[in-house]
Amino acid sequence: MKSGFLNHVKLKWKYYLLGILVSFVVSLITITTSSAPTRKEKISIFLSCYKTDYTFNDYIESIKPDYLEIIEVRSIHKNDLYYGTIIKGMRKTVDLFIVPESKIDYIITKNCLELTDNMIDDLTDNNYDYYSVDGINYGLKIYNKDNHQGILEDIVYFDSGELEEDYYLFINNKSYHMGDYNNSKYDGLVNVLKEILNYEKQGS
Repeated sequence: MKSGFLNHVKLKWKYYLLGILVSFVVSLITITTSSAPTRKEKISIFLSCYKTDYTFNDYIESIKPDYLEIIEVRSIHKNDLYYGTIIKGMRKTVDLFIVPESKIDYIITKNCLELTDNMIDDLTDNNYDYYSVDGINYGLKIYNKDNHQGILEDIVYFDSGELEEDYYLFINNKSYHMGDYNNSKYDGLVNVLKEILNYEKQGS
């Protein structure tokens, strides 16, 4: 009886090994998924840029509201081969988009929060031009190609010097973190926007 079982194991060992590996992978995915921050526990930022300074992550961590576990930043160059696929996959869950003018078509305006003068006045004393469609303001110009100035300009490098363009900021109207502006329970993104839109160069 014992030898018959051993022979069975010898013949089927690959299937047993495969079963063990599958169980391990499923368990790992379950653990990872259950421990990952939910949309209510994080703010997600899609950032198009050439590169960020080594201090960028420290700055992002410094402006994170206490109730959040993380501010998650996905930084990607506008010429990335999979840019369109990536942003389309993320546009329903990302809270904040920063994209160049040439990529705005990937942002569906019906998914973007309408920006009013009162809202922007609440967020910042600085002046920003709008990106508008049919008279409705959806985005803020946060980098100007003509004078090479914009938000976070000493820790985010939007372009490499060739084919520069303007960059705009958009807010997901389904964000869990915009407080009274879209009837959300949480207002962490409001605080993050205040920090970003009023940013001053380090040491200035």
